[in-house]
Amino acid sequence: MQRKNAPSVFLSYSHSDKVLVDSVRKGLRKFGARLTDEKLGLGEVIFSGLKQSLSDSDIVVFFVPPHEGSGQWALAELGAAKALDKNVIAVLPDRKRFRNSNSLSSLFDHQVLDATGLSGTALAERIMENAVMETAA
Repeated sequence: MQRKNAPSVFLSYSHSDKVLVDSVRKGLRKFGARLTDEKLGLGEVIFSGLKQSLSDSDIVVFFVPPHEGSGQWALAELGAAKALDKNVIAVLPDRKRFRNSNSLSSLFDHQVLDATGLSGTALAERIMENAVMETAA
């Protein structure tokens, strides 16, 4: 169900987080978000499609990879989002990834959501709350 004025969201993640992201994706749809990354394939090298998907988004949700330097495509997407001056919400799927968030803080100003112990639906709800605040600002 698409809600009027619901934000459009681009999900950026490494393959190791696919199960969590699929659950979040389902929850975001439930809350009315339009997902702009769904047209892209895994590791797809179609930069114009990537640029268009990022351009069409109000918010980029960046799932911090499990290890610094892993998730090269997600890091490339993060760089593209920064170049397009997009609002980014960084998601830390577990407490082990907090050390990675410090190295990312020098890259951009962002919000960080601690997703430790949250279901995909609960995390989707938190993302939507933050996205609505960001798009209203």
